[in-house]
Amino acid sequence: MSPTFLVTLGVVAVALILVLIIKAKVHPFLALLFVSIALALTARVPISEVVPLLKDGMGGTLGGVALIVTLGAMLGRIVEVSGGADVLARALEKNFGEKRAPWALGVASFIFGIPVFVDVATIVLVPIAIAVARRMSGKVNMLAFALPVVSALLAVHVVLPPHPGIVGASELMQADVGLVLLIGFIPVIVMWFVGQVLSGYVAGKVFSPVPVLGTQAAGTAVSEENDTEREQAPSVGLVLAAIILPLALIMGGTVSKLVLPEGNSIRDFLGFIGDSPIALFIGVIFAIATLGIARGWGKEKIEDVVASALPATAAVILITGAGGMFAKVLTETGVADAVADLLVSTGLPVLVLAWML
Repeated sequence: MSPTFLVTLGVVAVALILVLIIKAKVHPFLALLFVSIALALTARVPISEVVPLLKDGMGGTLGGVALIVTLGAMLGRIVEVSGGADVLARALEKNFGEKRAPWALGVASFIFGIPVFVDVATIVLVPIAIAVARRMSGKVNMLAFALPVVSALLAVHVVLPPHPGIVGASELMQADVGLVLLIGFIPVIVMWFVGQVLSGYVAGKVFSPVPVLGTQAAGTAVSEENDTEREQAPSVGLVLAAIILPLALIMGGTVSKLVLPEGNSIRDFLGFIGDSPIALFIGVIFAIATLGIARGWGKEKIEDVVASALPATAAVILITGAGGMFAKVLTETGVADAVADLLVSTGLPVLVLAWML
């Protein structure tokens, strides 16, 4: 098949996925599966090889993604249920002051968003942002407090592991997740800062009042119970330790590979505990001990909290795996190479080409 036909197939396939998900409201997993099969058959992959191709793409992607995403979700859920997000927001608000409260919320969202999926983190943090806005004096614009939260969470979600998109991409490209995490802090901090500044600019142009108490928009995640339970909330240090520990282990393992020779026992040990699944597992155990058991959680509550993180990960893992399946079909049918050749022929820098993709 000609390169033009293959490129057209790729464009049509991506467009079909978007139409199925956005317009037809088909679940992303089913949409990716359907388009992967259709693309394979259209590109004349033998029928007997279609299913093995799909399995290979699915399995190859899920090997590392499932462990990292699941353990990251468990860690985030423990921090969330313990009241860690509220503790971070209130501590930063106190230190930043009333005028810089949007910046405090942005920083808290950035930190809290590292182990927590963006949808869950938004549900947890937006009501906190509303509560903070209500404590401000004068005419308050809700956008000044909500936009920093959302922009920080989105920046972290698309750039840093253990979030599924970047982990899936790392697996497909056989990249070191620890190195991706280490280097990823450079662009994500820039993205967060730009988003924070633009949030203030947008809030200066558009006014949105703070939701009235009792309305659905006012949020329910921050209730009166939170005020009564604040004395039992974990310290800021413990919350930060639970979030930073696995990141430090992962980065430590990566740095040891760069500076220590092969066969070095310290490098081997740091590499083991710094491997993403092991580091996150250690982080989960640490969070259970410090944010759970030390604060009176019993065995049943610990089990309930950890188990409650799993339903959200199931769909994410399946969709990520289906993305790997679609990528495998693109590669095996020659579509990926045809698109790559077309882009390279433009002579544009690699970073620009990657951004276009």
